[in-house]
Amino acid sequence: MRGFFLTLKMVVIAYIISKFFDMIYMNHKNMAQAFKVLGGSERIKIIRYLSTGEKCVCGIFKHLKLSQNLVSYHLSELRKNNLIIARKEGKWVYYSLNKKSFAELREFLEKF
Repeated sequence: MRGFFLTLKMVVIAYIISKFFDMIYMNHKNMAQAFKVLGGSERIKIIRYLSTGEKCVCGIFKHLKLSQNLVSYHLSELRKNNLIIARKEGKWVYYSLNKKSFAELREFLEKF
């Protein structure tokens, strides 16, 4: 019986270690994807504009002098990658930076 519990304990430890390495891999994969998404100049402009606070879509496309559908596409990509947060109020959608994601990116870059 003791051998069974020892084997079970080893299996559980191996499982935990494998999940830990999966988590590390996913974090690196997510970081790479975030940097890829931030590679577009229009998206950087959106991020810089949102760094001053929450904005509605109409304010973003007017400020950047871009079409609404182009801004909506870029916002969608940023949101899919958890770089921005959307909040709906009535018929308006307001966007803001996901400060947690940017803190993680900053922490990652400070290691170099």
